[in-house]
Amino acid sequence: MKKFKVRIYAAASVLAAVMLAVCLFASCSSASKTRWRIVSQVGTFGENKVGVMVWQHDEMVGYPCVINEVTVNGIFIGRTGTPQYDIVVYEKEEGESGDGAFMYLQQAYDEGVLSDADILAVARRMNELDGPAVRFDGDNLVHCGLSGSVKFYGLTQEQVMGINKAYSEIYYPQETYYDYSIEVTQNLGTYGGNIAVQIYDGNIEDGGVKRDFMVGGVTICEVNDALSLWLYGEGGLVSLTEAYDEGLVSVADMEKMAELYIG
Repeated sequence: MKKFKVRIYAAASVLAAVMLAVCLFASCSSASKTRWRIVSQVGTFGENKVGVMVWQHDEMVGYPCVINEVTVNGIFIGRTGTPQYDIVVYEKEEGESGDGAFMYLQQAYDEGVLSDADILAVARRMNELDGPAVRFDGDNLVHCGLSGSVKFYGLTQEQVMGINKAYSEIYYPQETYYDYSIEVTQNLGTYGGNIAVQIYDGNIEDGGVKRDFMVGGVTICEVNDALSLWLYGEGGLVSLTEAYDEGLVSVADMEKMAELYIG
């Protein structure tokens, strides 16, 4: 077994030179490149890290999510949603297209980076995670990237995208692409035309100890630094505490949210 190392091939060098020339003459910018990042760490196998990678590009938003069953050497690894997600061996956690810092599982196996035992271990771990990129409730698909036909906990694609954008504008205003690390994980109902949701921020590595979330004397659930409750509507995204203080939700609404919360 050998460790995956970034390798620069002659063909890649020629391609890079051509691309550089094109950029110089066409005044292209790095912002136009497709970025990728690791959104879920599957584990370390031998000396190699395996994770679920997502392509981040505005043009991919709204692409149909096609369920892809990843199989290596006859072993079923797990399901992913293409074109956004892939399972890869990686050396760093984010980069740009063509930087050679990751390797697809089949390629890693073919080149001896991952052994048969490693592939089996990856498959077992993916089964434990239940496919980080694609979520199933029994045989029913409940989450898959940004599929136009798939609901997100009863929300539409446009609502999920709007919530993501509003949250990013509050905490990550410098980002210009859809952040797949920010997820709507609970839909707690609609109140006065506004939707109450729980958001998980995967950019926060350690959310800390969970604590009771109480508003108006009602305990809805447990939260931490990575989990928070919000109200989303035409007025934008406001914290549930602020929404209560402004009279947008009542104590009865809070009690209903507590009933709807799936712990």
